[in-house]
Amino acid sequence: MQKVLFLLLISIALVSLVTAEFNLDQLDVTIKDVKSDGSARVRESIRFFINTPYDTAVYENGFNKNDLSFWANATGINDVRLHVDPNKVDIQNFRILPQPRKCNPFLNVCRGELILDYTVYPYLNINNDYINSTGLFKTTYEKPRTTKYTLNPSALLFRTSDNGDVILDNNVYLVIIFPQSSLILDVNPLPSDIVLPSKQSYLKWNNIALVKFSTVFEVEESIDKEVSEFFANVIKGTQNAITGKHGPAIFIIVSIFAATYIYLQSIKKK
Repeated sequence: MQKVLFLLLISIALVSLVTAEFNLDQLDVTIKDVKSDGSARVRESIRFFINTPYDTAVYENGFNKNDLSFWANATGINDVRLHVDPNKVDIQNFRILPQPRKCNPFLNVCRGELILDYTVYPYLNINNDYINSTGLFKTTYEKPRTTKYTLNPSALLFRTSDNGDVILDNNVYLVIIFPQSSLILDVNPLPSDIVLPSKQSYLKWNNIALVKFSTVFEVEESIDKEVSEFFANVIKGTQNAITGKHGPAIFIIVSIFAATYIYLQSIKKK
């Protein structure tokens, strides 16, 4: 009996030696490349400590894995997951990019990093219209050449309070990088001492409860861009018409009109 108990204790000890033990260092969730269709690119950086040689082997053997559930199980870290709600956003072009280990020989500390890179879109109904309350941003057009963006906090998946407010721990950062020429109209809570409306390239929140979280900004396009896009669409429409099903017939009709015009002009001069 004592021999069996001894072997059991040895087995438990061996299992504990080969169990991966990763610890979260820092989480950064960055929202950028916000477009007028309500889409945005999200880049999550999850950095963690690698404590043992077995941890190193588990980490490096998973470099070819693009499966988030694999990494969640391998590391045992709760924040190895998406921080946007798949029920609220359409996630596309998802990639997991494990980074090489970085070690500090003086402190005898090594870190690993997983980068989650993907694009999110609002969901569309059968008529290709945006479904309300989906997507990271709602876009409206209240002034000519101006797009207004309103953040949808319900699409975020962080730890929440009993009231449903997002809570960011001291090692968790949320960053929104705004498009060029953005004018920030409303933010709550303000992450820094700024006066609204304001022009900022980005805003960052950390170690805070985002009570009644909101972010509203607008982007006004220049008249030059509007004119160039108009002519680009005209050229594209003309090309599609010529290369389309009725292209040859359109080309013949246009040629006849042109030839007739030239002929009439020559008669008029005579």
